[in-house]
Amino acid sequence: MKVQRVVVVTGGAHATSVTDEGAHDVPLRELLRLDDLAADLGRLLDATGSVTDEEPPPPGAGTLVVGAIGVLDGLAASGADMRWVVGLRLQRLRAVRDAATFGLAAGVAADDLWDWVQDGRGAAVYGRADVALARPAVVATDLADAFGEYARITMPGVTDLPTALAEYLRAA
Repeated sequence: MKVQRVVVVTGGAHATSVTDEGAHDVPLRELLRLDDLAADLGRLLDATGSVTDEEPPPPGAGTLVVGAIGVLDGLAASGADMRWVVGLRLQRLRAVRDAATFGLAAGVAADDLWDWVQDGRGAAVYGRADVALARPAVVATDLADAFGEYARITMPGVTDLPTALAEYLRAA
């Protein structure tokens, strides 16, 4: 897959953050470091990376769209090429099934994204098990992490999410 442009779609969502100073509204874009994710993926894939709070561009022809389940639903309903879409913040126990059902380029579970946000780790990707990666990989076979052609994939030595995702997408 030759990615030329990465567009991370926020959907304009917000969360409530509670600190010692009280509760305050925080855009998910900021809370989940989506600008960092777009920049890192762009750099690693030798592509441009951006974030939008608006409707996503059509995926395909070099444009990779990254978004949560609501974005996936909208793209699928419009007949978009889901092979150019990465599902973000997928529920852990449904991530592999969502990736397979939508026919995604890849998926990222919410807990893996959060691990990356918190400490720079979270290097697992849900993708097609038949993709020949350039480095050794561990492909899950248990029922919770494998479904049809898709499985949870980790790569020994790769500890951050953008690198794991870029390595997988380059090989896909």
